[in-house]
Amino acid sequence: MGHQVSIVTAGPFNNEKIIENKYGMPIHCISSEPAGWKADYLLINRPDVIKKAIRIVEQSAPDLIQAHNIHSYFSFGILRALKMALPKVPLVVTVHDHSSLCRGALRCKGDKLANMQIDSDFLLPSLITCWICQKHTFNPFKRYSLIRILNEWCDVVIFVSKALQKFYLANGLKKRSYVIYTGTAINKADISDDDKKLFRQKYDLRERKLIICGGRMKPLKGFHKVIEAMPEIINRTHNRILLIIYGDENAYAMLLRDRAKELGVSENVKVIGWLNRKELDILMSIAMVGVVPSIGADALPRSVYEYMISGLPTLATRVGGAK
Repeated sequence: MGHQVSIVTAGPFNNEKIIENKYGMPIHCISSEPAGWKADYLLINRPDVIKKAIRIVEQSAPDLIQAHNIHSYFSFGILRALKMALPKVPLVVTVHDHSSLCRGALRCKGDKLANMQIDSDFLLPSLITCWICQKHTFNPFKRYSLIRILNEWCDVVIFVSKALQKFYLANGLKKRSYVIYTGTAINKADISDDDKKLFRQKYDLRERKLIICGGRMKPLKGFHKVIEAMPEIINRTHNRILLIIYGDENAYAMLLRDRAKELGVSENVKVIGWLNRKELDILMSIAMVGVVPSIGADALPRSVYEYMISGLPTLATRVGGAK
């Protein structure tokens, strides 16, 4: 839109470097190791990474700073450092999920998740309850420190769903905040009949009608719930349905295959790996319905609007931001 934009990112790079993206924006890459099991302790402050990032930002002399996805490699301490280094520059923070305050995906709320409406519904329980849920990853000082950083050092906080905003407000956020749903590029893929045919052949889909779901493979995504519904779906559709689940190859993926065998529906369920962008576009173009079956408090699953923007009828559980 005519603005100059610089990007600072941290990750498992071999060395520090500056690259350009396709729009000519410089991307400053800082080498940083993933926090791993120490994440709840390193979310607050990673001085080595922060020091390098501040030096880059000061040299850029920005009119505005927009920060997001900082918790994995930067730490929330960078917000305090940015404001101290450049106190007159507006600092806008986009919060994408609840894991910074709750790594248990609000399991403590259980069957109440679908009915959560007002701020108080999202209030975290006692520290003892959180410790029992998260055990060795729980840091009792983290949630207070993060909320204080957002309240004291940020000018505006942006959330990707109303449910996520309510969660932070219920747990102490006082800073001015807004909801802006994250978008996805509206690029109608140029998919030919040959592309569709080759894709069906590659994954042995034949001409069956497809139900699709996918993403990070973990139980809170609820993919096993769709498999458990398959016997009834197969019965009602006279065995013309095939369920495709795409995502990581891990223990949960193996569990899904085993569950399909237990229920006698393995011929109607395919659990495959991650798809590249074109393959996912093809899959969405030939599917009958997209399902987003999260049973944890997802802030807003990306697949909700990926399916909708491709024109797929979309079915989602009524938890977190999806509703």
